[in-house]
Amino acid sequence: MARRLMIWTLVAIVLLAALPMLSLVLSVAFASGFDCTLNEGDIHPCVVLGLDFGQLLYIMSLGGFITAMVAVPLAALLLVVWLIVLIVLLLLRRRRPAAARRVSE
Repeated sequence: MARRLMIWTLVAIVLLAALPMLSLVLSVAFASGFDCTLNEGDIHPCVVLGLDFGQLLYIMSLGGFITAMVAVPLAALLLVVWLIVLIVLLLLRRRRPAAARRVSE
């Protein structure tokens, strides 16, 4: 039970750091693929198939960048806490007698 919880917690921490970056990368890739101008200073038109994606790309890139500025340090802090909890759990597991370990597993 604790092993699964620790793995899922690690996955959640990684996703917390990665998802804002995904928005930024997708907006830059889309703008590059269709030769559109994308920067944080202004909204530039990006017409693809008759639709203007300029504002959407601007929001995705700037929002992804600002969110990543908060999410990445928070994820780093959570990763340190996760490592401390993992070390404590491993030390507690090592101290348990071997017979008790076999019964619980």
